[in-house]
Formats: sequence, C-alpha cells, structure tokens
Amino acid sequence: MDILKNRARLLLLPLLLMSLIQPSIATNSTQKQKVVAAAIFKFIKFIDWETPNTAQASHFNMCLQQEDSAFQPFESRTIGGKNIKVLLINKTTQLLSCHAVYLNNTTEDASKSLADFKNTLTISGQTGFIEQGGIIELNDYNNRLAFSINVPASKQQSLNIGFQLLSLARHVIES
Repeated sequence: MDILKNRARLLLLPLLLMSLIQPSIATNSTQKQKVVAAAIFKFIKFIDWETPNTAQASHFNMCLQQEDSAFQPFESRTIGGKNIKVLLINKTTQLLSCHAVYLNNTTEDASKSLADFKNTLTISGQTGFIEQGGIIELNDYNNRLAFSINVPASKQQSLNIGFQLLSLARHVIES
C-alpha cells in the first residue's frame, strides 16, 4: 500500500509542478504579445505611405490574421491624426483596406498571403518572411525582440521606411 502511495506521489508531483509553471508561461507569452504590439505601433510611426488613398482614408486599419488582445489598446490611439481600427482578416475584410497587417497565425505560411496586399506594411514573426517578400520580420535575439527589414519589398508596396527605423533593424535587405 505504501508503495502505491509513493508511486502516486511521484506521478502527481510533476503534474502539480506543471500546473504551477503553466501560468507563468502564459504570462510570459502575454507579455511578449504586448511587447510585439507596442513595437508594431512604433514601427508604423516611422512608415510613410506614398499612395493618395491611404492619405484620404478616415481610419488607419491595422489588420490581424488572428485575434490578439494585446492589440486592443490600438483602438484608443491615433496614427497621423487618424483613429486606428483593428480588423481581423477574413472573408468580409477587404484586404486592400489594410494599411498594416500582422500575420500572427503561426500555423499558416505567412508568405502565402503577401500577394493579396497592396500598399500595405506586412509584418510576421515567421523565419524567412522577408526573404519571401515580407517587409518586417520579427525575431528573438538574446531574449530581446529584434527585427529585420526588406527595403525592396517596402518600395514595391509604395512605402517609405524612415532611416531611424532602418538604423535599429538587426538586418536590412537593401536590394
């Protein structure tokens, strides 16, 4: 009987420890999402959209591939004097109305969506995103958020990236 109790304790101990660790992982993940959202907000401030339809839009549309609560504060902010609207990409969202899009679904290949966007800042955390035509790729470097920029892709989307943002990028594709 004591042997069974000891085995049960040995089996329950890892489960108990995992239940204690799990909330901290979720907190770290939520914190990381908030850092990413804040960084994207700052990135947008250093981007100039060259097209007149962007200048004439009544809102700045920030599109997400999937719901992310870290982007809720965007709705109370402005970019260039325009209120920000956070939209989910789906069948009813017109992709052409997105000024910036964060392709945050890690289970889908972000590069598949790139051809659908016009005059849009595209951002993803997927490895190789900028080599496939994306504009900003987010990654971790020494436990810090880092990013890379694809300048030719930004020009193709009629976007000018400020030198301040380019100077902070870990890697820049120039041509």
